[in-house]
Amino acid sequence: MVGQLRTLETPNLNVVYSDDTGDLLLHNFDTELVIHVDVIPTVNRSILEHYAVVLNTLFEQLKERDIPSVKAWVLTDEQIRYAVFFGFQLTGKEIKLKGYYGPTIYELEKVLN
Repeated sequence: MVGQLRTLETPNLNVVYSDDTGDLLLHNFDTELVIHVDVIPTVNRSILEHYAVVLNTLFEQLKERDIPSVKAWVLTDEQIRYAVFFGFQLTGKEIKLKGYYGPTIYELEKVLN
């Protein structure tokens, strides 16, 4: 799903929402606010609608705090499709992390107007 990558250099992951379908976590990485979502991958419409409500609530709360955008880091085309479905756009940037030698990490961003 959106930002399903927990990295070696993650200094803090703050759980902002958790239920039986998954967890929503945020962390500050340098100057970026990055979202991580650990969920049941699904095409079930009711679960996707639930995810949308949770994410939109988070986005509204971030906007109220004058946060202009949030990033998501993903590894696969499927994760990119989920992120785009929830309003993220590819930035064209690949994330390089010291000590990480896994698959390419792609960055997406959601601008919070």
